[in-house]
Amino acid sequence: MLTTVLDRLTGLTSKYFVLGAFVPVLVFGFLNGVILYLEVGWFRAWAEPQLSVAARAVDVVATLVGLAVVAYVLWGLSGFLRQVLEGQHLRRESRLAGFLRGAQLRRFRAARHEYQHARDAAAGIAAAKPHWVDQLVDAAIKGNEAHAGRNSYDGQPGNAAADALATLRRRRERAEPPEPLEVQTAVAELGKVLAENDIDTAPAALERDRDDLYVLLDYAEDEWAAREAALGGRLQARFGAGAVAATAFGNVGESMQSYTLSRYRLNLPTFWSRLQPLLQKHQEFYAGLQDAKVQVDFLVSCVFLSALTTVFWVVALPFWGDSVWLLLAVLVLGPLITWGFYLAATENYVAFGELVRTSVDLYRFELLDALHLNRPRSLRDERLLWNAMQLVASSGQPWVDLGYRHDDTAKA
Repeated sequence: MLTTVLDRLTGLTSKYFVLGAFVPVLVFGFLNGVILYLEVGWFRAWAEPQLSVAARAVDVVATLVGLAVVAYVLWGLSGFLRQVLEGQHLRRESRLAGFLRGAQLRRFRAARHEYQHARDAAAGIAAAKPHWVDQLVDAAIKGNEAHAGRNSYDGQPGNAAADALATLRRRRERAEPPEPLEVQTAVAELGKVLAENDIDTAPAALERDRDDLYVLLDYAEDEWAAREAALGGRLQARFGAGAVAATAFGNVGESMQSYTLSRYRLNLPTFWSRLQPLLQKHQEFYAGLQDAKVQVDFLVSCVFLSALTTVFWVVALPFWGDSVWLLLAVLVLGPLITWGFYLAATENYVAFGELVRTSVDLYRFELLDALHLNRPRSLRDERLLWNAMQLVASSGQPWVDLGYRHDDTAKA
């Protein structure tokens, strides 16, 4: 599994252990201690002496050691916890898995539809724009020749051309790209007006609107192209190419594997552990990758700690507590905080996935060099090479043959 392989990115070093596990445990340990102090008498009786200057060092040390042990366990379970958020431990045929997967499938279809619409609109406007410009130029020439000295266009509302242009202007004011049909309508209506009037005769509204339409054509082309790129990047970063996962977090994980397979036929779980030692040579990039990974671990830990804290106090407060308001606060704020941490973890997972894709793009040829294989001369050759290496690495297929590169400077 990709999640298990990614765990090899960070070891149990002081920095990453503290940030990824110990700090969340310390924060939630303090939070639970506050609730215990407010609601549980025996804990308050124990804690009050600890608040004095003469607090017992043994109790403090024991508490810190206990939190450190919990943090160590949480750190060891980080891969499993990410798998849970990815929905890997749900029974595929269960109703919950079906419900969650259905919701993600609707999100995927909506995102794909939005991207395809932007792609088609960008391509359609880019292809039609030269024809539209020629249409406006021809109409202006025709109007000048056939109706010299006549101009009845004032650009006021109620005129079909003026209304069509007003629609495009409103789109621009709201920072929205106009629909291709709206642009086509504006070109057609203003073309009719140009063909029936002399643009060089007063009033100047016709020349103003024609020049503004040229600008709006450029705006529509640029906006749809930018939207296509943004939506395509979003679709790539948040969904894989195959079946959707049960959670948004899981689909982000699938997107990493899908990217390397669709671009290069490189199976990321197989070759990531082989690529990682080479990434360590690029210290700045590798440090950024580790920092992104520990941010994900930190937020995943917070998701589960906040969820467990909420469940524990919802069950315990009716028996131990005296404050209804505290119970209501836990019931309301607990799920909201847990959901907020989950959304933050998903967004950070997206950023981490982008770094993983970048590492494959930049350094995969260094892995071929380390394996003493010739670099491919084309993308097609590269896909065949990674596919052959996958067959060897996964099942040792005896009929697959690869030629090794021998450096001329190598010593016998």
